[in-house]
Amino acid sequence: MNIHSIFFKLNTLFLLALTTTVLAGWLTAMHILKRDQTDLLLKSRLILREYRHQHHLPVSLIHELGLVRVAPHRADALLQTFRHAPQHHRMRSLHAGGAHVFPTRNHMYLLLRTKRVKVLLRQRESFWTQLGVPLSIFGGLLGFLLGIYWLLRRALLPIRRLQRDIVRYGEGEYPEAETFSPHRDEIAEVGNAFYASAHQTQRLIQSRQLFVRNIFHELNTPVTKGKILAELVEEPKTQSMLDSIFSRLASLLRELAQMEQITSQDTALQLKPVRILDVIDQARDLLYLDEPIPVEITKEQVAADFPTMSLAFKNLIDNGRKYGKNLRIVSDTDGIEFISEGTPLTHPLSHYVEPFSSGDAHTADGFGLGLYIVDQIARKHRWLLQYRYENGHNIFALVCL
Repeated sequence: MNIHSIFFKLNTLFLLALTTTVLAGWLTAMHILKRDQTDLLLKSRLILREYRHQHHLPVSLIHELGLVRVAPHRADALLQTFRHAPQHHRMRSLHAGGAHVFPTRNHMYLLLRTKRVKVLLRQRESFWTQLGVPLSIFGGLLGFLLGIYWLLRRALLPIRRLQRDIVRYGEGEYPEAETFSPHRDEIAEVGNAFYASAHQTQRLIQSRQLFVRNIFHELNTPVTKGKILAELVEEPKTQSMLDSIFSRLASLLRELAQMEQITSQDTALQLKPVRILDVIDQARDLLYLDEPIPVEITKEQVAADFPTMSLAFKNLIDNGRKYGKNLRIVSDTDGIEFISEGTPLTHPLSHYVEPFSSGDAHTADGFGLGLYIVDQIARKHRWLLQYRYENGHNIFALVCL
């Protein structure tokens, strides 16, 4: 069990409290037993003193001291049993005679022996009767501990379900119900707040997706018509300007659509072994490239979602071709590297993986979404996008964690 778990700490605390309670109960019982034995020996002194003065057993005193005389025929049988008892306490009087105390399961027996008399006395109340109050207190405390433990464990058990739901929420699954628990404790309040936030987020995401898709649909049509009309313009300079404008708008819509697809919470990856060469070929097809790309890859495979990983490769290849030259792709045990000659980045990589990052020559021809999309795809695959500059080469690496 995890030693940092709340349940481990709760179980440990309960076992410690239970052990302490049982030990305290046992010590209390032993103390009462010892006290009764000592008390009987003190009573024997009084009885023997009266006996020496009256020369007969003080029956009334025996009765007042809470003792009962055992019949002689039964006393002999009990004494035979007591002789084999491993534990007994004995006190010698100052005169002739003595006393023995014999504890049994139910009663305490006191044997008085002198030169003239031998009598066996028994406590009127049983040992369990005397332990009634301590046993009641012990049982009540034990029941209280068990009840508190059961209530605490019952209150904490929903934490595991809440943890599973939070993990599923992080993977894109939303809770079916809008409330976590009808109870009013702190865990229920946290769970209900999380469920309400999750469903509110789900509604916002659905509204955003519907809005974005409608915007894409509404904008794509006029952009397409604009490109067609630009071809009809006779003046070359105006035609070139219009074609550049509408091409840039079309490119922006494509990148926004890719960003929406990748960052959408309901996008589920189908991870399976794929050949890196197949992913590179698909990325080349997305870029409409005819010329091959130098690679140092044979039959290596990775566990990836083929369409989204192809999109990440496409953006890295496009980035290396736009802002460098002599692009090549290398695979090793650490990951996949996209290496191209060029000038180093002027900002840290974290600047370029932000959407619509600008202020650098590397984003002059784009919209700052390429590396952002690559980073998002890598994160969904539990990979890491890294960058370094060595010997005049920009190296972007996808490293599997």
